[in-house]
Amino acid sequence: MAIVEKEVAKKVKIKILSTQDGDNSDVFIGVNGKTINIKRGCEVEIGQEFLDVLNNSIIEHIFYTPNEDGTKTRQHIQIQRYPYKMV
Repeated sequence: MAIVEKEVAKKVKIKILSTQDGDNSDVFIGVNGKTINIKRGCEVEIGQEFLDVLNNSIIEHIFYTPNEDGTKTRQHIQIQRYPYKMV
């Protein structure tokens, strides 16, 4: 009889923060048919696969900076869509 070792999923404890635009809505994450709904501002323990989704959720902001000659330079920055901190 073979003994099968069950792979233990790595868990991490995080807290999803509010954004500068005042977004306090819950964050819904789905991975391979598994879903979770995370309330912002609360400490939660999630699997590594959900953390990977948060890390890959990037948005791009475009802004213009004025130049000395009166023209504007277009700049792009990428930021996390759902900023969080490890607890």
